[in-house]
Amino acid sequence: MDQLLSILRKLGLLEARSYASEDLRKVADLGGVKHILLGSMSKAGEAFRIDYTLQDIQKGEPTASDRVEGTGENSIFSMVDELTRKVKGDLQLTKEQISSDVDTGIERMTTSSPQAYAYLSQAYRYNYQGESRKSLELLEQAIALDPKSASAYSLLGTVYGNLGYTSSSKEYRRKAFELSEHLPDRERYWIQAFYYHDSEASYDKAIEAFEKCLQIEPNEVNAARNFANIYISLEQWNRALELLQINIQSRVEAVFPYRQAASAYSAKGFYDKAREVLEDYRRSHADLGNIRQRLAYVYLCQGKYDLATEEVDKAFTLAPSDTSTFFAKGDIRCLAGDFSGAEKEYLRLLDSAEKPDHVGSRKRLGLVYLYQGKFGKALEVAKQGIALDAELADKEDGSYFLRRSAYARLRTGKPKEALPELDKARTDSLEVGSITGQISSFYLKGLALLEMNSTNEAQEAAMEIKKLVEGWLNGRLIRYYYNLLGNIEIKKGNYSKAIENLDKAKSFLDYQQGTGDVHALFYEPLALAYLKSGDLIKAQEQYEKITQLTTGRFNQGDIYARSFYMLGKIAEQRGDKGRAIENYRKFLDFWKDADPGLPEVEDAKKRLANLK
Repeated sequence: MDQLLSILRKLGLLEARSYASEDLRKVADLGGVKHILLGSMSKAGEAFRIDYTLQDIQKGEPTASDRVEGTGENSIFSMVDELTRKVKGDLQLTKEQISSDVDTGIERMTTSSPQAYAYLSQAYRYNYQGESRKSLELLEQAIALDPKSASAYSLLGTVYGNLGYTSSSKEYRRKAFELSEHLPDRERYWIQAFYYHDSEASYDKAIEAFEKCLQIEPNEVNAARNFANIYISLEQWNRALELLQINIQSRVEAVFPYRQAASAYSAKGFYDKAREVLEDYRRSHADLGNIRQRLAYVYLCQGKYDLATEEVDKAFTLAPSDTSTFFAKGDIRCLAGDFSGAEKEYLRLLDSAEKPDHVGSRKRLGLVYLYQGKFGKALEVAKQGIALDAELADKEDGSYFLRRSAYARLRTGKPKEALPELDKARTDSLEVGSITGQISSFYLKGLALLEMNSTNEAQEAAMEIKKLVEGWLNGRLIRYYYNLLGNIEIKKGNYSKAIENLDKAKSFLDYQQGTGDVHALFYEPLALAYLKSGDLIKAQEQYEKITQLTTGRFNQGDIYARSFYMLGKIAEQRGDKGRAIENYRKFLDFWKDADPGLPEVEDAKKRLANLK
């Protein structure tokens, strides 16, 4: 159905109520089909009749014609099933050609109610067009007519997921899963895959279900692109690209596979290839706002802020009601150093009617405050985020805000206050099956324990990370284990061993690909290890690398700003007065409105005054 909707939209026929012969030929050409089925329905009292003609599209000649009849509206599904069996006979398909065919009644696959089926079909179309709220209204009507429609609940879960309502999305996918046992294999595996995909702890089952979907129909584009999303999450870029190519080669109109392919290419450092796949969509399909947005992020990764701004401005022109454009605008301004402009864009999202936009706003605001040393404000928005996520019953985002709150406390010398928040964040992540959330919580807990000189307990946190990674599917997350080990060795004064572990941690990082990057978190301790070992040259190189990051320092703006302070100290030690002054000034410019009493600010001011 996705491919048909793509073709109809491309030809401008999505809303057409009838089709000319030339229209049908174009549809057939783009769909790569040799036959089309023409039909009409008539009704006399309670009697229904469907007349059909099977036509060879190349020859323009009918190859078969027949009719099916029924009594009453509820007979329509059985009429269509009978029609389907007749058409398959007319096509004279071989056993090999029909081997993967699903010969199951429509009623069993979707819904027992013809009216519910009509609502479901239109809801699918609205969801495809990005009109989520319209889709929701129709799905609620479909479920009112048929409360046991697994297909309706499954689509409802998808729509709520698109809107950002994670808890509701999971609930409706769970309901679809519970109702899926009576469905034929293909539909059952599809619903199972989505249900298991909702939790990282069950990714193995999701992979198994998606593989079964593709065994039944190897080129099924919907299964392929959603399967690819798992491998994107697991940082298995090559496997993700293989699956996405099924969509791209089929020229589907859905933007998701092109955007995800661009992310995968970016993670591999192939930024030209990332732009190429997005431009290919624009040439072959349409100039859409969310394609322009992804282009902006490709440029952003490369530090090309002017080009990124051009793309996001075009995205806004194409889709002014798309709130994700405000995120993109804010992200560019934040990384370009326009913090007041970034804050303005993020605050605009609080006017959105959708609460998940408010969650996203507070996530971004917390990050932009870190760049400016405003840890108090970062704590404030984290607290607001925790309250909002409690309202939305979203423990995954709630766990995120707990970690951000703990991070702010850790960076302001209050590690003991961070510990209970990190324990709660880990518990919430465990409850929703978020492996990455648990790893992040243990990692920050380890850093907090080190600040409290609890080296042995920090070592235990590192071992918990190792156990989680070894028991899961994303081995690249072992970087957090080696990073924490490196920090532990710094605390012990074993700098050569620290450098060894921290280098190993860095080796599991990909290229910068977007706002989820955390490169600064891995570069900073390595720079510190070199500094404490007395190697000022290598320490300077690592701190300079942090200042050259783009999306790789998006989540740790405080580390980015403080790197200039550290570079000032290194330059001062090396007798380079001019460079020391330059870096101290840059740091103090970032933290000119920082919280009072931060030791780095006071020290930088004193050092700068002595150098003048």
